[in-house]
Amino acid sequence: MWTKTGASASAHGGVWGARALAIAMFGGFCALAAEAGAASHASSAPSLEQSIQRTYASLGVQAPTAPAPPPEILAWRGVDIDGDGQDDFANPTGKDLRGCDDFGCGAFGSDRDAGGRRHEGVDFDASAGQPIDAPISGFVSKIGFAYPGDQRYHFVQITNPALHYQARVFYVDPSVREGQAVHIGQPIGRDHSLQPRYRGITNHVHLEIERIGGRKLDPTRFIAERMEPVQPPTTYAQGASPANG
Repeated sequence: MWTKTGASASAHGGVWGARALAIAMFGGFCALAAEAGAASHASSAPSLEQSIQRTYASLGVQAPTAPAPPPEILAWRGVDIDGDGQDDFANPTGKDLRGCDDFGCGAFGSDRDAGGRRHEGVDFDASAGQPIDAPISGFVSKIGFAYPGDQRYHFVQITNPALHYQARVFYVDPSVREGQAVHIGQPIGRDHSLQPRYRGITNHVHLEIERIGGRKLDPTRFIAERMEPVQPPTTYAQGASPANG
């Protein structure tokens, strides 16, 4: 028996090697036990928030609550080109960008005519007959037809010489005339539904923006959607009246 044990010990570095192995195994078991105990303690220990709540409860005091974040809404804002603190571009429909349907996608540069050309503007969703607003200030430099030979669909072109930009809004029944001055956000007509021409297409208006005499630019560089806090309604002090009566 001694001989067999001694031989086994010798094969693993002698008696001291066997003892070292036993010590290492014992240390490993202890480490695993410590980890298990720590995990059990962490799962059963109250959180910091629970401890704070219990402290306030023991004092008979209502624990303070964090203020709710102010409500926000999605709003379309245009860039300020001239630095006067006012938006110089606006979403003509106030609605979201057109996604993709059987007739294509509304993003700038999307394929048209099976890849034969690129989309030179962006499409904003619209409801048939809704008011369409001027995307920039300026004057109406042209009213034309969106499709040759189809007099149902018009575009309105607005030019702003001061900013050196112009915009075209397609599929509008115009309420303005050529040469008329318009202000950003002013109604320039109503949306003309595309359903009679493209059955099932997402109804929209098509917006193009370009430098005067230059190439077409992506309108989402000038008009973007972002989260903004909801502005509370204007109130007046008791007994006071609005300045304009």
